Amino acid sequence: MRIEKAMLVFKKDWCEIRRNWQVILPIVIVPLLISVLLPVILTAIPSLTTREAPAGEFEALIQNLPIHVQEQIAGMTETQIVIYIMALYFLAPFFLIIPLMASSVIASDSFAGEKERKTIEALLATPISDSELFLGKTLVSFILSMAVTIISFTVYSTVFDLLSFSLFNGVLLLPTLDWILLIFALAPTVALASIGLTVMISAKVKGLKASKKLNR
Repeated sequence: MRIEKAMLVFKKDWCEIRRNWQVILPIVIVPLLISVLLPVILTAIPSLTTREAPAGEFEALIQNLPIHVQEQIAGMTETQIVIYIMALYFLAPFFLIIPLMASSVIASDSFAGEKERKTIEALLATPISDSELFLGKTLVSFILSMAVTIISFTVYSTVFDLLSFSLFNGVLLLPTLDWILLIFALAPTVALASIGLTVMISAKVKGLKASKKLNR
């Protein structure tokens, strides 16, 4: 396998993705909503997340949390506790949606998009092996989806820390070790699994729309 051949496929796909708004829009809009809108709502409108609840129910909620979380929130007010748990734990799974969504959208365009644009025959006629072709298309999906994920995580951490700075008495809550492991260990695994499945599907369908339907 010649890595330079795979990189040629990478560069070609990257140039096509930059011009394809069907691919660009979802991988920009969804991460923006998650990384900017959610922390703004969470910190700017605490009344939505801190409704009055009976003391017994709130205590029961805290007691059901893992011990290490209970230690982290010790001494916090109810408002701080709810925002802390929501921001650091409940919203974490949303950041697995980003690599899953971004990688599947990009990978859907990898083969199905080539068929739709009628460029697959010319690509297959080039002196490049199947493994080099697959690697190049996998790289573009993986690298771009992880770039979007890391940028979204950075924006989310920055926005949340700025908005919650005074609420938590100048303490910056993000990033934490759990979040770093989520973004740099679990998210790449999710992206690679999504890419592998999506590329296999898109290689067998006639166009990008059909590929997206199958991925749903």
